[in-house]
This record gives sequence, C-alpha cells and structure tokens, in this order.
Amino acid sequence: MASNGLNRWLTAVIAGIALNAGLINLSYFIGIGNTLPLQLFLGLASFFLLFRIKAVSIEVVCLSATALLLIALFNFSNPTSLITNPCIPLFVLMTALAGTQFQTRNQQTLARVAIVLLALQLVFHVFFNSTFSPIDSLTGRSKGYGSGTTYALLAATMLIYLTSMLTQRRLRLFAFCALAAVPLWTIFLTQSRGVFLSLMIILVVKNLFRMRSFFKLLASASVAVLIIALNPNLLDNVPLFDRLQVDSSWDLEAFSSGRLQTQIVIMNWISSEPSLLSLFLGAEGLNGVKTLTNQGLEFPHFDLLYLAYDTGFVGVSLYLFLMALLLGRTRFDSYILLFFLSALHTNMVLSPVFLIVSIVLHHVNRQTPQSTGPTIERIQKSRAGHSSSFETS
Repeated sequence: MASNGLNRWLTAVIAGIALNAGLINLSYFIGIGNTLPLQLFLGLASFFLLFRIKAVSIEVVCLSATALLLIALFNFSNPTSLITNPCIPLFVLMTALAGTQFQTRNQQTLARVAIVLLALQLVFHVFFNSTFSPIDSLTGRSKGYGSGTTYALLAATMLIYLTSMLTQRRLRLFAFCALAAVPLWTIFLTQSRGVFLSLMIILVVKNLFRMRSFFKLLASASVAVLIIALNPNLLDNVPLFDRLQVDSSWDLEAFSSGRLQTQIVIMNWISSEPSLLSLFLGAEGLNGVKTLTNQGLEFPHFDLLYLAYDTGFVGVSLYLFLMALLLGRTRFDSYILLFFLSALHTNMVLSPVFLIVSIVLHHVNRQTPQSTGPTIERIQKSRAGHSSSFETS
C-alpha cells in the first residue's frame, strides 16, 4: 500500500515537472532555437501518463483529417512546412482532446499533479518577481521567463486553481489570500491587459447565471467603481490600469503591443484576395505569418488571424468547430475559457501545452467537494481506484 502511494507521488512529480517545462519557452533557458516540439512532447507524455483513451469520435476525427488533408495538399510543394508550422500540432491536439473521451488513471494522482504544478509555479514566481522591484514597474514591465504574457497566463491559471479550491472548501480563506497574492503580484508586474481582462470576463461568465453569485459580483463591482470615483487618479497611478485606457490611434497601436500593423496587413489580405483557393487554404501557405515576421512585422497576437493567413477559412472553421466542442463538453470550464480568450490577445497557437494543462486541471476540479473531518482520507482512498470520464454529464 505504501509503495502504491509512493508510486503515485512519483508519477505526480514527474508529470508536474514535465507540464511545467512544457508551458514555457525552453529556449529562454537552454539556448537553442524552436523548442515547441520538445514542449509539446513533454505535455503529451504527461497527459498520457495521467489518462487513458476510453472512446474515439470517428466523425470528429474524420472531419478534422479531411481539413488537414486539404491543407497538406495545398502545401504539397513545401512539405517541410507541415512539420515546422505550429498550426498543425494545435489542430491535431484539439482533435485528440475534442474527439476522444479520456479516463483518469488515478484521480488522487491527478490532484497531486495539480499540487506539484502549483508549488513549482509559486516558487518560480516568487523568485522572478522579487528580482523586479516595485520602482521598476513604474517605468517597465516584468517579462518573467522571457514572455510577459505567458508568465501572466501562468499566474491566471494559478488564480483559477486557488479559487476553485476555495469554493470547494479545500482551502481556507487565509491560505487562499496568502497564496493568491503571488499570482496577483505577477499580473500587476507584467501589466498584462489581456490576461486581466480575460479573468474579468471569466468572473462574469461563471457568475452571470447564478443569482446569489451575480449579486455578490455586482456588489464588488459597485465598490470598485466607488473607489475609482473617489480617487480618479488611481487609473493613472497604477500602470496596469493606465495601460487599459485608449485615447488615440497611437494608444491603439500601443494597446495591441505593436501588433496592429500585422493585423491590418492580414485583414487587408482577407478583404482584397481575389483567389478563393488562397482564401480557403492560406495566403502563402503554412508559415506565411513567419514570412511576414521576416519582413519586420510582429506576430499578430490573434490566433484567428494567424490561422486565417496560414491555413485559410478551412483552418479557421476547423479551429472554431473544435473550440466549440471543447467548451461545450467542459461546460465552459474556466481553464478552457482562459485558453481561448487568451487566443484573442496573444498567439496560443505557440503555447499548445496550456490546453493540455487546462484539461488536466479541469479533471481535478471535477472531484466532488468533500467536507472536513476524519472521513476525508477514507473517502479519497475509496475513490482512488475509480476514473472519471472526460465527457461531462
């Protein structure tokens, strides 16, 4: 029995470390080029260490395979693009998650993975945040691991996890406040508008149709508005709030973090492209966006535009279809919402392991809330051998 417990902790630690490594751009640490294949491998290896396949939706897989075949045929003259373009791994991953039902191998191990994930992130965020002084935040933004948005997304994921533990009474209020201070600190240091707004949208969506929660949310919003009304300089004095204000076209360019020009180029192509084949399968084929960046433009920081330019309306339609399936089957889970909302302000196509982690944490949240007392351990042990299906009832 003791060896089983040790093995579960060992599995949780290995999976937790691998997921952590898959979430961040490893090139910031190991000094090599594109580490996305390695990150995706680590994420998938962790996922299949924790889950087993239960059933496959032939319809979803066939539809996705047909769309990918059309994209592959369109890029037949440049076959290397099929293995170097990030859109293809994202489509395959989304197909696997949306078109396949999974079972957790062990629910207790899954919960421990979340603990390992949270613990490692808390340690890293405290370390990186402490190297960026409060004075620095007035003139610059913390980049954390190298990407401020990725760093802030990790913080948002931690906040959602801690909030779920609090609402399910697995975490006391004092412990929640102490732990949540770290990711909140990160979001204010990175001044990530997209992550902040995504969290606000998730907060509204998750409470909109629950009367009691909605009135609590409304009361909190009223207090926030009152504080700002009494102290109007607050918006200008807090860098994150100041970055939310748009007063001119220059501010609009700054609001898009310099990506507006790329977005305009792609939208102009969509509106003026005479070839239906290009509209349906991509402007320049796969890696067309990389061609734009080689010309001095930035990545568009908007996945729908990225996918439209590289894979056309076929790719965009496949993405929206698989997104709808994932959101529907998880009942608009906060983690899944965060991933797709983030795709509106950054390129999550370059960070697919966030979707894997979202599914893992979604399963952790599906555990039945348990009361305090000596019976908890017995209940957990009795459920340890049971699995939960990916499909929500």
